[in-house]
Amino acid sequence: MRLFKQHERLATRVAPRGTLRAAWTAALAVGLASPAALGAQDVTSTAAPDTSAPALQTQPGDSTAGQTHTVKKGDTLWGLAGFYLSDPFLWPEIYRVNTSVVEDPHWIYPGEILRVPGGARLVATDDMMPRMQPEQVRSVLGATVFTLGVSQRRAESSRLAETAAGYPHTAVRQGDYIAAPWVARNDAARADGRLVGSAELAGIAQASSRRRIFPQERVYVSLPAGSSLAPGERLVALSEGPRLPGGTVRVPTGVLEVERVGSGEASTARVVQQFGDMYLGQSVMPLQRLSMPQDARPAPLAGGTEARVVSVPSGVVLPTVGYYVILSSTANDGVKVGDQFTLYEERRPGPSLQGVDPVTLPEEPIALAQVVKVTDLGTTAIVVSQRHPVIHEGVSARMTAKMP
Repeated sequence: MRLFKQHERLATRVAPRGTLRAAWTAALAVGLASPAALGAQDVTSTAAPDTSAPALQTQPGDSTAGQTHTVKKGDTLWGLAGFYLSDPFLWPEIYRVNTSVVEDPHWIYPGEILRVPGGARLVATDDMMPRMQPEQVRSVLGATVFTLGVSQRRAESSRLAETAAGYPHTAVRQGDYIAAPWVARNDAARADGRLVGSAELAGIAQASSRRRIFPQERVYVSLPAGSSLAPGERLVALSEGPRLPGGTVRVPTGVLEVERVGSGEASTARVVQQFGDMYLGQSVMPLQRLSMPQDARPAPLAGGTEARVVSVPSGVVLPTVGYYVILSSTANDGVKVGDQFTLYEERRPGPSLQGVDPVTLPEEPIALAQVVKVTDLGTTAIVVSQRHPVIHEGVSARMTAKMP
């Protein structure tokens, strides 16, 4: 009872409003939010959910329009809530609006299309993922989540596995490439255009000075120097990330579609995708799409390039599946889009135990990350599978799969 009260207080802190608090109280009562589920992104409790709890059912008037996510191997509701809703503790909100697709919140399958509740930030979607029925992908790929046995308290299988295999798509998804930050020269923004104003006329005078831009909003932009864009073409908005030796991380915040090209005046565009906070004054540049053979896949590699994590652009303390990391390797090291790096804990001395000879602990794989962008200043990789929640700056990385 004491443990339940502690968890109820935690639910109150992270979800103080009535509906979500009730959802978490109900979830905790039936075992959906066990300590293991709260503390480890890659495992969940096997307790059966009480789907009769009112707070976990879709209520009339729920806002679920607009955004969907196609499940890929390695996804969890916990991870999706962290990525889309900026808080992994909100995973019951995603489950609540997808009970017609998700029978058990601890098991989701590649190819399933999940709705994201209203208020989620818009992100790039993978239009190359096949629209397979759940029973088809289950027979081909199996589940994307492994369970934590109530009595075993251990992972039954590893999520550190091969990626980009088993279903037809390029090794790197277009959406992951477009949303990925990268390291550029410090003066790269000089040639960019700018978000210069909102084209939505304010009905209240006090609102006319706002600087934040929202999804589907029409905005005024100054086009990049020397560009010859036409209506229908797209731009990417950028914020400045952390500074690294020799360059600055450029972080995409969204995609805009040009509606009208101005002659001697600002052009007009509409925000069609949003990855992060978008503000007036941010840079814009022409959107570049990834060109990659669909059948190319990385092959296992021994003794590949060594690197380290030098930045986590999102600023989260412990990034997980779906987050980007910047590695110290560069295009000069032969790194290519689609290559895979294993992040690992280096060999280290074991603990001193009385009566036991000193031993060296072996390398321990932490996560698998796939390269999505590479420049002569750094490599951007997205975490596609994870075993331990210990990704941070300074973690070692080794190329373990190479594109042809």
